[in-house]
Amino acid sequence: MSRAAALLVLLVLSSCGDVPPTLVNEEQPADAGVDSTRTGTRCNPATEVCHATLSSCFGSVEGLDLAHAQESPVTTQDPDQTTGPSATVDLTARLSRFLVLAGAGLDSLCLVGTGFRDLTEIPADTTGCSWSRNELLGVLTNPYPGSQGVGRGLLVRDRTGAELYKLRITFDDFIPSTACGGTEDHAGTVSFEYTRVAP
Repeated sequence: MSRAAALLVLLVLSSCGDVPPTLVNEEQPADAGVDSTRTGTRCNPATEVCHATLSSCFGSVEGLDLAHAQESPVTTQDPDQTTGPSATVDLTARLSRFLVLAGAGLDSLCLVGTGFRDLTEIPADTTGCSWSRNELLGVLTNPYPGSQGVGRGLLVRDRTGAELYKLRITFDDFIPSTACGGTEDHAGTVSFEYTRVAP
């Protein structure tokens, strides 16, 4: 067997385990580097970088608990689930006139900049931050111009305001979908990677 063939066999065999030998990034499937202690969202235990995708229809919202990397549906009519320190999630994807990434508090999100190609490029310095609750990713049109938020870097406070995370948008779209049910035929989706900022 040639050396190249042996390496190919080794690579195929090593990818049969729970964690592929490559690191998670936007070009790879979201299940690369799965931490089996966290359900739903994919995290790479070696880098502590998590990947999440939140979807939303008009009237239904998906949220994310950052600390536990757990995605879950939430009721938009119940503000206790989505706002304030008693909220069950830190971030939600919403649809209005825009595709919106929303935090639990009025001072949850700080846009650090755009054009980031890697999460490590995003500074963790909060000096000069203009905090808000919502990050508007794009105006909902059909067809959606596609991925208007990719590369945006944000600092995100959790629902208690005690923890800080760095987040980079990797994908956003407003696409035809049967997932919404009823007469709704489009869903908004936003994907991102994030990591906790060490205190």
